Amino acid sequence: MLEVNAAAFTTCVKLLSDLAGVAPGDEATGSAVEATLDLLSTHCRILGLTISPIEIMGVRSALEGSLTEEQARSEFRHLFFTFLRELLACQFIYIETPKRKEMYAKSPVEFWSRHVWDRFPDCRYDMSEAMKCIALERYTACVYHLFQVVEASLREFGRVMDVSQTKRRTNSGLKIHDHDWGSMAAAIDTKLKNTSPRTVRAKRLIAERKLALGRFENVRDARNQVSHPDEREFTESEAWDFMTQIPPFMRQLVRAIPTTRKLV
Repeated sequence: MLEVNAAAFTTCVKLLSDLAGVAPGDEATGSAVEATLDLLSTHCRILGLTISPIEIMGVRSALEGSLTEEQARSEFRHLFFTFLRELLACQFIYIETPKRKEMYAKSPVEFWSRHVWDRFPDCRYDMSEAMKCIALERYTACVYHLFQVVEASLREFGRVMDVSQTKRRTNSGLKIHDHDWGSMAAAIDTKLKNTSPRTVRAKRLIAERKLALGRFENVRDARNQVSHPDEREFTESEAWDFMTQIPPFMRQLVRAIPTTRKLV
């Protein structure tokens, strides 16, 4: 899908319209035409167009010769129709509200923060897709991606706390089980309560981890209130609620587990 900047599109149309009314003759007019073609080429590339910039090069070459006024206008008309034909082969999207438009255009690194982006590389796809989905009104898909972010980050939290798995003795031997959201949070909480930090740094990390766990509990409570994601579709307001709650949890989690090492 071509990501289109509406300002670039309207600028191209205006520049092409301006050229239609120009008849290159004197040096000043010729310089103005060159400047217009330069700007037009730049905005065509912003739109992702590839044929129109090549056509602009052809117009430049033709203008270097001795063209009559009618021949020059013919070159400009041909360029205009080339631009239109190329647009017909493109697909456009229109995002109506500024809030959703911002989510589509904003860098995920900026929205989630550079620290979160760097600390959780495995979450980058879901973080980015959650923003695109909410912008395009795909609210259930947005929430799905957000839950993937929470689940992956919670697993990392458990790994750093050394509670990512449990071992259970059965008749067939020792079996290892991954925690679900609830049991993982409970295991982390127990580990935090049983940890006795000895340094100032360790005490600070324990405090940050308790705050992160508290934010996770808020997210989990909100998730439980709207039932399991496999059972229903999510509304716009629910998607925005999760989009508001989960990034702060992730930023708090980065402060709680700033590196992959098990510091406490």
